[in-house]
Amino acid sequence: MKIFYSVGGRNLGEKYPIKEYTAYGFVDRDFLGAYEDPESVAELAAYDYHSRHDGWESGWPLDITLFTETEDCLGTFSVDRDVEPVFSARKIK
Repeated sequence: MKIFYSVGGRNLGEKYPIKEYTAYGFVDRDFLGAYEDPESVAELAAYDYHSRHDGWESGWPLDITLFTETEDCLGTFSVDRDVEPVFSARKIK
């Protein structure tokens, strides 16, 4: 089953297909267990949005709504982004 998502606020109404990042790049994925574990699917949707739709510029947390191919709503989820620190060094002596 294909799952689509929309992001609350600025993209409300626009639905994106979820693509999963693999060693081969972003690929379509079937979500057979979407009804059993929708929170994990919402996290994949957030990763897709962050990576492919300028989501890194958004203010997080975001509300993400999941839909099936037949427009059934699986729910709206608040998804937050963890911040990973980045360190840089420069020689001073």
